Amino acid sequence: MSIPKLTELSNISLGNLGGKYSGAATITPATGFIFQAIQILADSTITLVGDITGITTIPMLAGTVVYGRYTSCTIAAGGSIIAYYGV
Repeated sequence: MSIPKLTELSNISLGNLGGKYSGAATITPATGFIFQAIQILADSTITLVGDITGITTIPMLAGTVVYGRYTSCTIAAGGSIIAYYGV
């Protein structure tokens, strides 16, 4: 793999495709995207739908990052997250 490809992969993983901030709500990615990482900003209870099963009503501490390929994220009252786009 050449250096430019590695750089491109690093940029994608660092949020160059954008994302969504949300408090208590259910969010889905923009058309053509998935969520590749969910960063917990304030202690949250979340439910994720995607390629990793079993993340249903799981308490997460601020600072946690969950990686995978998710098509929706539900955040319970009081929590907040940033969901980063991937393809």
